[in-house]
Amino acid sequence: MKTFVPLAVVLFTLGVWSQACGPSEVRQDCGPICESCKDSKCDAIRCGGGCWCKSGYLRDGAGVCIPPDQCSPDLDEPTLHEARENPGPGSCWGTSCGEY
Repeated sequence: MKTFVPLAVVLFTLGVWSQACGPSEVRQDCGPICESCKDSKCDAIRCGGGCWCKSGYLRDGAGVCIPPDQCSPDLDEPTLHEARENPGPGSCWGTSCGEY
């Protein structure tokens, strides 16, 4: 019985942890700042646990992780001007978050 309770707690925690993410997402401690179709050219990493798109996927306008070939063509890469209009934590500056 002493082993059952801790084991049950671990299994419950793992179940809740993995169910919180969407079908094309994975829970990680760190991930890319820009993982959207619009901001796909970004190599900066942000730490903090959460759901990130699986490798090779990008977020669409609704926040769903999709393959890059399903990104809408009207979501072009942001220009320096567009990025500076809405600056903030994790914002991309220019064509790469790694530039700042």
